[in-house]
Amino acid sequence: MQDKSLIYWATIEHHRWWLCHDQVYLNLLAQEGQLRPWTVRLIAKAYGVNRGIPRATDPDAGDPAATAIADVLGEAAQQFSGTLSQRFAICAGILQQLPPGIRGAEPASPKFVSGTTKLMWFLRPSGWTMFDSFAANALGIARGKSSVRARLFYAALEKQGFSQKSEAGNAVIRVSGIPELHAERVIDKYLWLAGCTQPAREKAKAICEAYLQGLPSKHAEDLQALASALAKLLGENPFCENGGEPYAT
Repeated sequence: MQDKSLIYWATIEHHRWWLCHDQVYLNLLAQEGQLRPWTVRLIAKAYGVNRGIPRATDPDAGDPAATAIADVLGEAAQQFSGTLSQRFAICAGILQQLPPGIRGAEPASPKFVSGTTKLMWFLRPSGWTMFDSFAANALGIARGKSSVRARLFYAALEKQGFSQKSEAGNAVIRVSGIPELHAERVIDKYLWLAGCTQPAREKAKAICEAYLQGLPSKHAEDLQALASALAKLLGENPFCENGGEPYAT
């Protein structure tokens, strides 16, 4: 496992997550025609941000928090375009429109930053990636308020050619045996692997190795070929650290 690059393992992990989670949620969104409160909860649980969405104390009140998220994100998705920094500015605007129970009482330091960027990917996946603390660690973004880290994170990714690299990666994916994957999410998984702790990284690689062993042989071969092609295209370290610790410890 040690001779494979992080991009290689990120591709395997993206496929694992895609098969088990992401393609299901994208298909549900296509069937529903919009983000629903129950799909907000479904995605939020899988991505570990459901705790930031409060439950109603009255069981007959429905799910007002998840409904608010679905409504605000659904409306904002119609104008979700531009650079990564411009898109994050839209996410920042979304946070200010959410109820205080979700975004918190302090407007300058909102909560649910990561959750907003993650949910938005399912509405507008092309050219976008998710923010979380491990990904920010990989770029050497200093620890601090999530909203500040996210702004610096997207600015750093844009400066280092995220859009161009994801477009090039998607071109390789489209002609591969698994054309449904997303280079944006390969980069996301790469940043997670680069920013997490060494023990977590080794466990993730072991899981990916076991996952490959369980796939039908032809599919595993196609996935490994794609992973190697993307590793060759993007290189060992496609996004360098902007100061700070090189990786989380």
